Amino acid sequence: MLKQTLDYYSERLFKSPDALEYLKMRGVHDIKALERFRIGFADRTLGLRLPDGSRKTGEKLRGMLKKCGLHRETERIHVLQRQARTLEGLKLRKGKRRLLNLLRNVQRLLRP
Repeated sequence: MLKQTLDYYSERLFKSPDALEYLKMRGVHDIKALERFRIGFADRTLGLRLPDGSRKTGEKLRGMLKKCGLHRETERIHVLQRQARTLEGLKLRKGKRRLLNLLRNVQRLLRP
């Protein structure tokens, strides 16, 4: 599994001109060295290549990769990001502001 992940990230590096350009800017431009030391590029696409997490194989594979520190779930983060850009997200922010204003008003009233 680790070998497959290394191969995947190495393949992603050589398919990403931006990543290769970045390495050149940092003084790393020897392709043979990149291949030998198995340098890769983690472009957050590994999760898209795995079986769905709701299936047994996907759940097992994702669990093993998480234990190795090679995968983490970002679905919740993406949901929150999408939500912040929607009308529902704006309503939640307005509600939060209203609660904070009420709290401040209560604190003012309770001051001696």
